[in-house]
Amino acid sequence: MTDTMRKGWIFVGVWALALGLYGSRTTAGGSGRADALGDLGIACVGGGLIVYGFMLIRKERLIENIPRSRIRSVAMGLAEISGRARQETPLMSPHAGLPCVYYRYLIEEERRSGRGRTRWETVESGASSQPFQVEDETGAIRIDPDGAETILERDYRRVERGSGWLGRRTR
Repeated sequence: MTDTMRKGWIFVGVWALALGLYGSRTTAGGSGRADALGDLGIACVGGGLIVYGFMLIRKERLIENIPRSRIRSVAMGLAEISGRARQETPLMSPHAGLPCVYYRYLIEEERRSGRGRTRWETVESGASSQPFQVEDETGAIRIDPDGAETILERDYRRVERGSGWLGRRTR
C-alpha cells in the first residue's frame, strides 16, 4: 500500500468525522433523532478510518525501522536480511510454471452487478510452504515461509478472457 493510499484513508476519515459532527450540530432543531443517529454513524465511521490509517502508517514504520542484519549475527524476532535465495527442493509456480523458491498467488474473477458495475472477487489463492535458504557472504539461514507474513512485489500478472460468450475475465 502506498503512502498516498494511507494518507487517503486518514483524509477520508477526517472529512467523514467533520461531516458527521457538523451535521449533528445543524440538525438540532429539525426532525432530530434519525438525523442525529445518521450523523453519529458517519462520525464513527470517520473516526474508524482515521484510526485504520494511523495503524497502517505504524505498521509501515515498524517494517522500515528494522535494521538489516548479516546472517551470521541475525537476532531472534523481527529481522531484515539480504542475500541470494536457494531452493532446497525444486519448486515450480503453479500457474506460470516458472522455477522459484517461494510463490504466492491470488486469482480473481470479474463479476458484474445488476447496475453494470464490476468488481473483482477472489476465486482461489495460495502460497508455497516449502522451506528455502538465504545466503550471504557470512553464512546461510533456513527460512520456513509457512505462516509467515510476506511482503512481495508483484512479479507476474496477466488478465485472461474466459471461454464462451459469457466467459468472465480472470486475473
